[in-house]
Amino acid sequence: MEQKGYITVCFSIVLLLIIALLSSTVESVRLCAIHMRCLSSGALGLESVFADYSIPVLTRYGLLCLDKSYGTENPDKVVDYLKEYVDNQISPQKDLWITTSNQFYPIQLKDAEIISSLTFTEEGGDVLEEEILEYMKDAIPADIIEEILKQMNLLEQTSVITEIFDKIGGLQEKASKVDEAIQGIYHKLEVLKGIKKDVSKAKGKILEIVDQLEGVEGVQSEVFEEEEKERWEKEIERVQKELRSQMGSFIREQEKILDVAEDILKERDRYLVNTEIVESGLLEIEDFYEKQIQQLDEEMSISLKGEIEQVHIYSGGKGDYYKVEEISSLVKENMKGLEESLKQLDSYTEKRDMSGLLKELENYEDMLDSWDMEMLQLNYSNHVVKKEDKGFLDDIKDLRQHGVLAFFIESEVLSEKGWERERYEDRKGGDREQGNVITEMTKKVLINEYIRKKFGCFTDKIEGTVLDYEIEYILSGKDRDRDNLEQTIGKLLLIREGMNLIYLMQDSAKKAEAESLAIALVGFTGMYGVIKVTQVLILAIWAFVEAVIDVRLLLEGEKVALLKNSGNWNTSLEGVKNFKKEVGTAGIKQKEGLSYQDYLRVLLFLSDDSQKDYRMMDLIEENIRQQEGKGFSLDNCVSYMEVRLKFIAEPLFFKVGSGNKYEIEGENRYGYVR
Repeated sequence: MEQKGYITVCFSIVLLLIIALLSSTVESVRLCAIHMRCLSSGALGLESVFADYSIPVLTRYGLLCLDKSYGTENPDKVVDYLKEYVDNQISPQKDLWITTSNQFYPIQLKDAEIISSLTFTEEGGDVLEEEILEYMKDAIPADIIEEILKQMNLLEQTSVITEIFDKIGGLQEKASKVDEAIQGIYHKLEVLKGIKKDVSKAKGKILEIVDQLEGVEGVQSEVFEEEEKERWEKEIERVQKELRSQMGSFIREQEKILDVAEDILKERDRYLVNTEIVESGLLEIEDFYEKQIQQLDEEMSISLKGEIEQVHIYSGGKGDYYKVEEISSLVKENMKGLEESLKQLDSYTEKRDMSGLLKELENYEDMLDSWDMEMLQLNYSNHVVKKEDKGFLDDIKDLRQHGVLAFFIESEVLSEKGWERERYEDRKGGDREQGNVITEMTKKVLINEYIRKKFGCFTDKIEGTVLDYEIEYILSGKDRDRDNLEQTIGKLLLIREGMNLIYLMQDSAKKAEAESLAIALVGFTGMYGVIKVTQVLILAIWAFVEAVIDVRLLLEGEKVALLKNSGNWNTSLEGVKNFKKEVGTAGIKQKEGLSYQDYLRVLLFLSDDSQKDYRMMDLIEENIRQQEGKGFSLDNCVSYMEVRLKFIAEPLFFKVGSGNKYEIEGENRYGYVR
């Protein structure tokens, strides 16, 4: 019996060891399973939360976003839903009447918190762009990027050309001052020529009187009778008096020459001052040209350089084209000799030294002959033509500055919609990640195509939107439809004006027409500088008037070629002078070209990416609010979220490790595009 009892105790101990080993193995396996179940429940719970995406945003804009507030004022409402979904994953049968759960995995969710999240409004708009790119990845023709790049190569030049032409045209008044100074010098030289002729006549008169005086003195010397001698002495006195009078007139004529010479030098100074002013303006233009030269093709670069250079030569004083400095030097040099000669003549007259006077007159004649009028000839022709009224130039310049909306659309057709809101671009910021040029170009094209697809514009409105002209708002950012359209039209005018200038610069016939009109407006052909500046101004205004008609066609749903030719050019210079009537006429309708929406695509391509993103957010938010109420905000809409979940579990056999319960912590992340 004692032996049996010993075996039973031994067996019991072995059995207990086996049971302990099995229990610890099962508990360890069960703990691993609990870990896996906690992690999978967290992942499935987070996926379930992201399955609650905003249906209105998806339906209307094709974007997936999770509203953390679930339409309430509590942005952390998503945590409550997350807990509920995780609980359901842990205990899927907890709400059933009959449960088959054996509580082999007794897990409870202790806590849940959001570690990080990305809303649509963060990172400078990058989150929104990622969603758009995911939506648009298969929605763009393969050749559209190449087509847009071709357009951009042309369009990059337009703003440069327009600005240079405007800057040159802005020098018109300054160039006119140079012209006035040149005319002043020209007229003074003409006066000088007239005085010189009078001086020659006066000199001949003096010589006649001197001969007469010598003759009278010779007769008087041969007379011996006192009475007769006295009579001839009186005659001598009379002739001498006449000589002094004539010499006085002669000297006054010389003084006139000095006065006119002084006036010439004053006009020279006025010329120098004004050429320096023009040159200063030209240096600014040249500096701008040098900075922008990379945007210009070779032909356009050479052409613009030539326009600037001509103004520099004719109105900027480069190279003394009109011979102003040369003539001024001659005048200065001759003035010194003239002043000295006048002093000598005056002294000989007072001394009544006829031989000295005659000798000085000979010297004076030699000196006066050195005033070669052929040398004192400006490189200038004062060929006056009848001046035409140039008031239309000022009228059109004023029109360009103060807007032309009334020329395009009747007021009753315009949308009066508007809003007052704190816009995202005014309150948000963030660093954007930059990729390589090709990637960024592709992104830009895709996002712009998305804008064209999902937002309305003047020619293609979408019903039920807070603004009718949505793309115009994305481009301009104003509170009212009318203001956005006006700014967009202004941008289109700049593009069309620049493209029209490119054509005009290549059309020699139209440039010649502009030059002829410039001559007529200036009124003379002597000063080519002011003519050149006026010609540039006329070309710019001609391009603008043509642009007004182009934009009218676009707003009417017609197409306009990016680069014009003689076949689709609408306006004449005569029409430019009557521009109010001209811009009201229908332009030439074209089968090929770009539509209004195509030009909006161009403007979008030239716009700041962050501004576009934030303005899209404004429209998306306000339009969804019209459906879902004012509680909707993109600030609460996330595209990506990372959470931390904490669980507790009861031990089944015994606790592995310290404490009474297992505490399990895990992190999960999920996003629509990241």
